[in-house]
Amino acid sequence: MLSFFSSIRVRLVLLVALALLPVLGLMLYSYQEQKQQAIIEGQESALRMARLAAKDQDYLLDGARQLMVVMAQLPSVRNHDAEECSQFLTDLLEQFPVYENLGAVDSNGDLFCSAIPPTQKVNLGDRDWFRRAIQTRSFVAGDYIIARVSGRPTLTNAFPVFNEIGQLSTMVFAGIDLRWLDKFVAEAQLPEGSTLVVVDQMGTILTRYPDAEQWRGKSLPPSDMQLLLAQGEGV
Repeated sequence: MLSFFSSIRVRLVLLVALALLPVLGLMLYSYQEQKQQAIIEGQESALRMARLAAKDQDYLLDGARQLMVVMAQLPSVRNHDAEECSQFLTDLLEQFPVYENLGAVDSNGDLFCSAIPPTQKVNLGDRDWFRRAIQTRSFVAGDYIIARVSGRPTLTNAFPVFNEIGQLSTMVFAGIDLRWLDKFVAEAQLPEGSTLVVVDQMGTILTRYPDAEQWRGKSLPPSDMQLLLAQGEGV
């Protein structure tokens, strides 16, 4: 008798299990659909954020270029009037806190004008932005460096000024304060658990959310950078 009831119980359990299989299959299918949709939405959100950050940086670089075109026309800059030039740029820097420093160097790269007073003689002739501005004879956007005057991380942009016979006379520069990126990232209202990293063309991390100060200046793994360069937008 016990064997009979046991057999009935097993059959009932099997019948219930078979009846539930379509429901379980539907639940799994629905879960996979939701998971895939979440992945797509996450990728689209990340791409929108990347485009927004890139556009914001484009605006900033264009603003830096326009500012330096004006700086290059100042008589105190062209005449290498260190005192008047430095005072003017000090006042100007207060109006544009997005910059780490504003300044000008002579044809040898010697700093003669700076919004932030240097504590010693400074030569910037070995900087990559200085050499590239001479080569291109136009505005250049720099890569990540630690500024020699302020000691802060920056992206230094430069604009050369040539005399009537085509020789370099002066070069003005504007260093972008990377803290503007920290503020942009912090105000992005990213979903919980998200990580946002901004790198330059060399793969150097300019800012990261969270823990910007801990990561700034470090490099992406070469394999990651190669993937970004090879596949472009949307990786």
